[in-house]
Amino acid sequence: MANPILRMDKPPYLLTLLISLIGFQINYITKSLTETPLVEYKFDRSEQSMTDTSFTYLMKCNIANLSSDKLFKKVKISVAYPSSQSQSYYFTSPDITIIHPSSLTGPKYVLSDNIVSFFLENVQPQFKYILTAKIVSKKRIETNPFLYVDCEEPMIVKEGGIETFLVENKLAINIALTICLLCLGAAYLRKV
Repeated sequence: MANPILRMDKPPYLLTLLISLIGFQINYITKSLTETPLVEYKFDRSEQSMTDTSFTYLMKCNIANLSSDKLFKKVKISVAYPSSQSQSYYFTSPDITIIHPSSLTGPKYVLSDNIVSFFLENVQPQFKYILTAKIVSKKRIETNPFLYVDCEEPMIVKEGGIETFLVENKLAINIALTICLLCLGAAYLRKV
């Protein structure tokens, strides 16, 4: 009689094997993404005031260097709307908030009517910044502005999504998968 633990026709065994393979894939993808020079951005825009002739919005752009060992020097991040909308809005009150300790030297930003450029001297690994500016517009704005990045080193700039989620939450995902595997293993051994 064969050992019941080694039988592959039991669903908990196959489920445990499937979760193990999913965990391996997630770890592999996450490792390759953390070794990539990856910078994430997310826009958040909220309406602050409205008059008969204008709308005022507070635009926040969260910037995070998700790479584990890549320092970016002399990063210029510009925010603007397409040129077709450039006559109907302008930026005011730009600012940079540092989430992790970092250095800001020289001018922090340059402001023209329809574009704002932020300057970050050194973007350390795992550091986060919040770029803010007010947008005053003649009409309601339904879309986020475009982001333009200029840097001495090559980098991949991605809007927040599944890839950046995996990198940011790799530890929590691994803990959850480990707990699932332990629970499935315990449930399977209880049945045997």
